[in-house]
Amino acid sequence: MPVKEQVLYTEKDIKKRLGEIARQISEDYTDKEISVVGVLKGCFVFMADLVRELTVPLTCSFVQVHTREGEEGSLISKNILYTYKFEITDKDVLLISDIIDTGVTLHYLMNHLKEMRPNSLKLCILLDKPEQRKVDIEADYVGFTIPNHYVFGYGLDYMERARDLPYISFYKE
Repeated sequence: MPVKEQVLYTEKDIKKRLGEIARQISEDYTDKEISVVGVLKGCFVFMADLVRELTVPLTCSFVQVHTREGEEGSLISKNILYTYKFEITDKDVLLISDIIDTGVTLHYLMNHLKEMRPNSLKLCILLDKPEQRKVDIEADYVGFTIPNHYVFGYGLDYMERARDLPYISFYKE
């Protein structure tokens, strides 16, 4: 059976939802400066577009997390790389990621960041795939809740390609 690309969210859908999320974040952080922390690699397109829509002062930094899951959502190995001069103590932090599926890596990262004693820590994700969840984690801001498909585009990759697509797709048989 041939495989066909199916667009899940168009560029217009994403832009509209991104504007709604940006307005909500800006309202929630009125009179505050936020430290926006992006989880590489998948967040970079979403984060770039989102921060341009925010109306509050902010700084940007990045983390890259490498984990390997064991059985039942346990982590066998973990490694976090931070951008230069990464400091979040006593700051209002907004962690941005492309997707939550199992949630294991983001759960680990959120707990790790909490140990750095930020004033507040919230999670903003583009896509939520709750069917895959192995741990209890929910985002404060969600772009779209999606079915259990392997998606790509708008920063998400398919075998390290397709991050440049302005829409989000999956392959349908």
